Amino acid sequence: MARLGFLLGALIGPTFGIAIRAHLGYPKDFWGELIPFLVPVGILIYSFPFFLQSSADKLAFIRADLIAPHPECTFMSLFAVFSNAISFGRVYFRLKDFEDEFPKESLQEVKLFQNYLRTSSIVFLFVCIFYVFVEDRRVDTVTNIAIAIWVLGFAWFRFYSESNLDRPVANVDLSEPNKELKYKKSFLSQNQLDEMGKQIVSLLDDKEMYKDADLSLDLIAKYLKTNHQTVSQVINRYFHKSFLELIREYRIQNSKELLIQTDHPILRIGLDAGFNSKTSFLRAFREEVGCTPSEFRERHSVPNQKRT
Repeated sequence: MARLGFLLGALIGPTFGIAIRAHLGYPKDFWGELIPFLVPVGILIYSFPFFLQSSADKLAFIRADLIAPHPECTFMSLFAVFSNAISFGRVYFRLKDFEDEFPKESLQEVKLFQNYLRTSSIVFLFVCIFYVFVEDRRVDTVTNIAIAIWVLGFAWFRFYSESNLDRPVANVDLSEPNKELKYKKSFLSQNQLDEMGKQIVSLLDDKEMYKDADLSLDLIAKYLKTNHQTVSQVINRYFHKSFLELIREYRIQNSKELLIQTDHPILRIGLDAGFNSKTSFLRAFREEVGCTPSEFRERHSVPNQKRT
């Protein structure tokens, strides 16, 4: 167990980044998610000879490390710390990309998490540097405990709020637009969930509300005569996606159809599909489809077929 702390500590940032991507719904970036795992893999490879030592040699190493930290352990600890800092920073800037794509009314949870991530990362990094360069101590135990508490706290909050959504409460009146329903206390029965889910599908398919660049949870809630917390819950449970993920998928699908069926310029197609700028459209399309809109159109163009 002597060296597993370094490995587990280095895995916190990369694995947490994957969890946040799945929760908030931004597109998967294979190489961006793979690279942070190189540090824990490197620590594992470097530590492998240590694992093969005899128990007596391991015990002697540990006793010596308690008296004066081995330089290699300090370096592994620092690598783990800065690897986590880079992973958290990457998540922070990935979330920042949403600002070019969605109105601020739809990014309340993203901004809250972003601020918390920035503040906590700075605090953790400062504590780690202080312990290494001022106190001359290893930081793996301190940082692992601190970050683990932070991650577990966030995970528990999500588990608690999501599990409470499965408890139906009778006589919940969703027809009052001004009724204050707190996020963790507005419970929906399965019938209510299905009904509101179908209404959202109608708004997106029939009314094509996703084409509105200013579309937000509040706007959908206004049509459904409820509040944005309830709409968020319905989308999460009915579609198994976040609001941002759902709207982006609709816009990308519509833009793909326009690219195949029309000769409209790329910018016009992006704006018609609901994106508010060419930059946000190109980035989102490439992340979701794996190529640029121009490349997609070229691949799916039919010779001598007249587009409308």
